[in-house]
Amino acid sequence: LMFFSCADFLAYTLLANYVNPDNDMYDPNLIREETGLSKEVLLGLVLAKSFLNAYRVMNQDARVIPIIWIDKESAALLLCFRF
Repeated sequence: LMFFSCADFLAYTLLANYVNPDNDMYDPNLIREETGLSKEVLLGLVLAKSFLNAYRVMNQDARVIPIIWIDKESAALLLCFRF
């Protein structure tokens, strides 16, 4: 579910950014408007989050779990360590 929800939002972001960028009803366009992010930065964050989620799904026994934490003001890369 974690992987597919990110893959779904990645496709949705590509659709909103490049197929129909003038439609204000798409969530990625609303996110860009609210946060001031460019298309490229938002797409980069979504791609990075999708790749990290794919890594987490494929390596369930990994001791280091990378997570991207995003809020309205910033984005941070967090590394969680399993003991």
